[in-house]
Amino acid sequence: MRLVTVAGPPSCGKTSVLSRACGLLAAQGVRTAVIKFDCLQTRDADAYAAAGITAVAALSGGLCPDHFFATNLEEAWDWATGTGAECCVIETAGLCNRCSPHLRGALALCVVDNLMGIDAPEKIGPMLRLADMVLVTKGDLVSQAEREVYRHRIRQMNGRALIRHINGLTGQGCQELATVLSRAPDIATVTDMRLRFAMPAAVCSYCLSETRIGARYQKGNVRKAEFAAVPTRDPEGEAAYAAGGEDEARGANGPDGPDGPNEAGGAPMTSATATNTPATADTARPATGDAPALRTLTVLAGHDKSGRAEQADVTFRPGEVTALLGPTGSGKSRFLYDIESLADADTPSGRRILLDDAVPDADRRFALQGRLVAQLTQNMNFVLDMRVLPFIRMHAESRAVPDPEATARAVLAAANDLAGEPFADDAQLTQLSGGQSRALMIADAALLSWSPVLLIDEIENAGVDKRRALDLLLRSDKIVVIATHDPVLALSADRRLVFEHGAVRSVLRRTTEEARLLAHVAAMEDQLSDIRAQLRRGEPVA
Repeated sequence: MRLVTVAGPPSCGKTSVLSRACGLLAAQGVRTAVIKFDCLQTRDADAYAAAGITAVAALSGGLCPDHFFATNLEEAWDWATGTGAECCVIETAGLCNRCSPHLRGALALCVVDNLMGIDAPEKIGPMLRLADMVLVTKGDLVSQAEREVYRHRIRQMNGRALIRHINGLTGQGCQELATVLSRAPDIATVTDMRLRFAMPAAVCSYCLSETRIGARYQKGNVRKAEFAAVPTRDPEGEAAYAAGGEDEARGANGPDGPDGPNEAGGAPMTSATATNTPATADTARPATGDAPALRTLTVLAGHDKSGRAEQADVTFRPGEVTALLGPTGSGKSRFLYDIESLADADTPSGRRILLDDAVPDADRRFALQGRLVAQLTQNMNFVLDMRVLPFIRMHAESRAVPDPEATARAVLAAANDLAGEPFADDAQLTQLSGGQSRALMIADAALLSWSPVLLIDEIENAGVDKRRALDLLLRSDKIVVIATHDPVLALSADRRLVFEHGAVRSVLRRTTEEARLLAHVAAMEDQLSDIRAQLRRGEPVA
């Protein structure tokens, strides 16, 4: 039976992504059993059952849930074996950030979310540092820049894991996760397996139900803090990592290194399986090398909501701007999701995506997931508690640009050129207005983001100079797709895709007459902008 351990902080979305991925496995005929180790209460087993997945919960009560996991692993394995499962997934609470349930020879996953803060990857500890794969949730709630910076921080803590963005609600990345689970190492028994990292030696009087405060009540393994200084790291914990470095390096890669057999006897696995992976393109290169090179992206025609075939394929090229038009519910969002997920006739539209005129194989499809498309929407806001310039500089450093400081200042200058009200380089990200946030997101996406495809959702409502924004994006040599209702933006695009009933109804190139009309409409808009500016300044409008 295949064995997978999944750890992560509470409420980061572990159950959501696992239930979706295990459901996809069940649809393929792969029986999965899930065991949830938690503390006081959990309804997760019911959530798995609702998805048709065999699951059971084990509550540790007053005991550490990870110690509880270790002392009950054999019994959990026997239960999963008795269900006839081919894959056993163990989800643990991961409460103290010091324990880790990961086992040598088994696939180890860590789930974190983009809302946890910039220092969270450093705080989480061995369940992230020793994972084979890190899944990042809630990326749809933050900017593309924050996703990339957060990924960089994870990479600093774990230089060998695969990092993937995933969404258990929409299903983004869950098919690829199901593939990873199905290819985890096959294990005969958990008896005599070893943890990747020793758990804390926490045996003191308070572990044995002592409630009184005072030195005379403290017995056993007691450690006193030094309050003369404020440490940023636990020196004993860092020493433990250093002392266990050799064991960490082996991990699921086995005693022979990343290309050798794992301790469970399984063969080395490809990048699509997330374990036994050497430090390759995804894990060791600076972020600038992660930028997917793309000459063309083609969407092969699918069908509309009634099953009728779409009329034509659509090919996108860098430096091109395409406008998506159509009423709400006409299929624009589905079209964009098909691009982002690299659809392979496995979405409701039946579309397939070609990259450089070829269907991406499983490895490339999985490697590009979450990095092909950068999205900027009206609902995105910055959530990281950082000042503007240090944040952009950190993003530049993650891209290994030659001069991060100069690049960050260029992004800031471009953002202030777009914003209605300039902002200082020491402004807090979370204090920026909606228009300032969107201006910074657009400038960052144009000048720093690695994604070759950029989606802008209704830039006309973002509170920025939309024509300057479009000019900036055009200079970035990306494939730019704009969902819009604005006539100036629609006419400024190289072409327009018109949607109806879930499908592309027509593809229109800008005509010479439309180019002349654009100049007229833009002049009218300039006049409206002047009136708007007068009203904002409190001036009478003549």
